[in-house]
Amino acid sequence: MRPLNLVAIIYLALTGCSYQTPVVVQPEKSDDGIIFKIEEMFGGKGIASEAYIVLKNDEVRYMADMEIIFFDDSVKVAFQKLCDERSDAQSKMSVEAINNNPAMAQAMQTLNASRTEIAEREKSIDGKVEEMRLKLIANLNESLNELSNELESGGKVLEEFKEITAPFDNAISKTTKEIDELKESQSVSELESNALQLVNTHIVNNSLKVPKIVNSTGRFAESILETREKKDAYTSVYSPKGFILYYRITAREFIEQASWKTLPNIPKECQDTYLVEALTKLVNQKESLEAGGKMLRSRLQSRKSDRRKALIPWENRHDVDQDQFEEQYGRITREYESTKQRLSALQKDGPERDQILEEMVSQIKDEISEQGKSLDEAEAEIHEEAIESMNENLRFSSYTQFTSMIASESKLSIRTGSKGDFIIPAGMDYLFASRSRSSGENIFWFLKIDPKFGNFRLSNSNAKFVGQYGDVMTWMYGDFYLE
Repeated sequence: MRPLNLVAIIYLALTGCSYQTPVVVQPEKSDDGIIFKIEEMFGGKGIASEAYIVLKNDEVRYMADMEIIFFDDSVKVAFQKLCDERSDAQSKMSVEAINNNPAMAQAMQTLNASRTEIAEREKSIDGKVEEMRLKLIANLNESLNELSNELESGGKVLEEFKEITAPFDNAISKTTKEIDELKESQSVSELESNALQLVNTHIVNNSLKVPKIVNSTGRFAESILETREKKDAYTSVYSPKGFILYYRITAREFIEQASWKTLPNIPKECQDTYLVEALTKLVNQKESLEAGGKMLRSRLQSRKSDRRKALIPWENRHDVDQDQFEEQYGRITREYESTKQRLSALQKDGPERDQILEEMVSQIKDEISEQGKSLDEAEAEIHEEAIESMNENLRFSSYTQFTSMIASESKLSIRTGSKGDFIIPAGMDYLFASRSRSSGENIFWFLKIDPKFGNFRLSNSNAKFVGQYGDVMTWMYGDFYLE
């Protein structure tokens, strides 16, 4: 085994070998005598391998004459120790840089003082709930007085407005409640689901040669209970499509006419008397729900229209715009009523008071948590800036330590053949290789040897591609992980 040259290793890790031969992948390989030599030196069968990359234009380039360094599994422990030492060095560097920079030191003191303050505030929250309740009551009373004064400024104009709109608002509120209680969308969805289950069960139980129906996000974009209807159509021109709910023919002056109702999104192969009855019932329920919802929405729109018309004489008398007036005083009225309800709940025992207090405590804790996150981000920025001010020395020292580790842990070094072919010796667990390209891109392989299906290749899929010079010296400490 030839000895390793540390200077050569450092140079190769930075630049690799610039020789690259564009080729087309060939089935045969040349081992240049390597296979026999490796097996003779180490005993046991090695693993035939190759190294190459595929360019964007699909051209394959073999990594010819590239040095590959092999290790046993002790390299992982050595590499992890190196990473930990670098992390410790970063922390010490940042502390040193901050202490030597008055502005950074002052910023850290301010951050620490803020941390202490919010920590004490968080500890004292649960013991000050009653104090917070009394303070909230005082604030609500103050807000209530301010809102009351604003409402009084509306005077007679506001009083007339309330007198006119109160009956309409009551009717609108009632109709809105009826629409909510109808739960049209939810009920229709349940009917659709029932219909889907009925049809698919029928398809399966009767071994029909049609695919099962999927929901609205799948094969059918429309409702399974959507109907198509024709009345008095000429049978010679029209014919129903899909599942038929009913079909009637009438003769008028020797001309046959038909009326029908179908479910076009259900295959005609599903036609069955029992299914007709069940689906007709579901369709009727759906149409009844939709008709009820349509009627209520129309009534709601009518009430709103009547309200607007009723306010026109009031607008003319006082020369105001009802939309602008309502936007201003409607908001004040809503805030006044909401504040009055919260105040009433806080002044007596009950679940409403408990809920308000729980929400208040939760809100305060969320605010403290957000403040803590902001402090963490600010501190990270300070440390990052501090490390950056001393980072050049760290890059060089960390890289030197990495190359020294590669040299001290290596067990064997070989070079690839003219077609990137090489042999992984028996007993080797990890490998390292690098190659620099004329484009400035650098390619690194630092891998656990895990042959699958009897082979192991170095290629794009397991390479680390690095562009910048600084990254060449730090890629192994970034998001890189050695398995």
